[in-house]
Amino acid sequence: MRKHLKNNHVTKWTELLTKEAAVQVCKSTPTTGTSSSAGGPRQQLMLTASVDKKRLWEFDSVHKLVGEMIAIDGQPFNIVNNKGKII
Repeated sequence: MRKHLKNNHVTKWTELLTKEAAVQVCKSTPTTGTSSSAGGPRQQLMLTASVDKKRLWEFDSVHKLVGEMIAIDGQPFNIVNNKGKII
């Protein structure tokens, strides 16, 4: 799916990379304050980074339906690489 996104949806691919980079920055930025029971500093993600960590990009109804078709019918992932037939 990532390859399809990169090759066919450049704008969404760029947004995904930006969000992933933001999550990595938040993971690597220590916070001050409380410490864990192991003695090291705890890291707390900002709310937006925490939400983005769970959801890296938006799925519209078409992407959801294609994903369900692949999962339910046991189709290969590369089925989305075909041009299809325009009716």
